[in-house]
Amino acid sequence: MKINELIAKTPEVSEEKLLELVDKYHSFLRSGTLRRVISLNLDESNSAKAILDEYDKIQERNSYLTKSQRDEVSGFISYCMIQMVKGNGDGSEDSMGVVSESEEVGDNTNS
Repeated sequence: MKINELIAKTPEVSEEKLLELVDKYHSFLRSGTLRRVISLNLDESNSAKAILDEYDKIQERNSYLTKSQRDEVSGFISYCMIQMVKGNGDGSEDSMGVVSESEEVGDNTNS
């Protein structure tokens, strides 16, 4: 699923906020992967945008990264999306709240 599709399906996510998080956490990527992503997107002066563009290429199966690099970029974008949804990217606690035991779905023992 491309970035625009993910953003459309997740109201907590905006491209601007995602770019901020990618820029904030891009050091999580191995330097070789990051350099390769940026070099493949020569027209991109912004590394965060280059990473998002590469993620879209991976989804389209048009990426020239190795499998491990593609996995790394996909995992990194997923991490950034999770951080955004959980705490709007500010490192705060889960904004979705805690599910109590009575609300958890479990096996019905009354059958």
